[in-house]
Amino acid sequence: MTAAVLAAAPTATPVGSASTLERISLWRAELPQGTGPHRVMRLIEPDFPEYTVYRPADMRRAGKLPIIAFANGACRNTSTEYAAFLSELASHGYLIIAVGRDDQPFEMGPNTAQTAPDGRPRQVIDVSVLVRAVDWAAARNADASSPYHRRLRTDRIACHGPLLRRHAGPYGFGRSAHHNSSGAQQRLLPHAPARPPGPLPEYRRWSELHAPTAIFTGGPKDVAYRIALDSYEDGVAAKLPMFLASLPTAAHSGAYIAPDRDWSRAVLAWLDWQLKGDRKARAQFVGARCGLCTNSAWQDVARHALR
Repeated sequence: MTAAVLAAAPTATPVGSASTLERISLWRAELPQGTGPHRVMRLIEPDFPEYTVYRPADMRRAGKLPIIAFANGACRNTSTEYAAFLSELASHGYLIIAVGRDDQPFEMGPNTAQTAPDGRPRQVIDVSVLVRAVDWAAARNADASSPYHRRLRTDRIACHGPLLRRHAGPYGFGRSAHHNSSGAQQRLLPHAPARPPGPLPEYRRWSELHAPTAIFTGGPKDVAYRIALDSYEDGVAAKLPMFLASLPTAAHSGAYIAPDRDWSRAVLAWLDWQLKGDRKARAQFVGARCGLCTNSAWQDVARHALR
């Protein structure tokens, strides 16, 4: 089983403000801990050096973990911007495999070099990056010598990622989790909606997905708002189970700074329902008076074929 969470949230910050860079420097030095029952560790596995793993430190206590493959906003090749948010998710019992190393430079703007000082690309625009993450997790789960041996739910997988991953295409895992993206084959949509400027790969067909998908956006002040609405309609047209909601207080990039608790709780509820079968979490999305439907912080709530 797999699931999808899309979120029209942060993309590129041109080079980065001083406050952003200071926060990222602090997060790089020490990983913020989430509100869940598990202490989280962040590591680069020796056999998978182009990704960063966020997971409960005590995997025995955490039980078998669902898998989240995470792609960064603006296709950045580092997840440091999302460290607190990913730690929050992992603290509730998830293995997260994020694209890129957490020791890579964060700065990225029109005058920034395309490669980091160590030669690694600053952006990774490749539809296979999340597939490779899931394949790695499955292999480690099957390897008797691995600390992940039989500790992962390889039948419970989510894809998750902000804005520009919407253009990197769906990754069709069954149940996934993204913010404005979802995945699979390299075919063009006949009429691609408006999108921000920049070097992006072609749009994908939603008809190639089979995963229930949640799209969370920051409301009308989010530059990806229109894309989020169009994405929801694309998913409905493809007859996918879909959920859409906007958190206007988050705007375009506010969801990940603290991180925003309304935002992270909504994402966790979707994951807990889709990947853990949590009936209480399901009530946030299903029913005449679903949790997000009646929460005044959320707007634009729309649903299709959710059960």
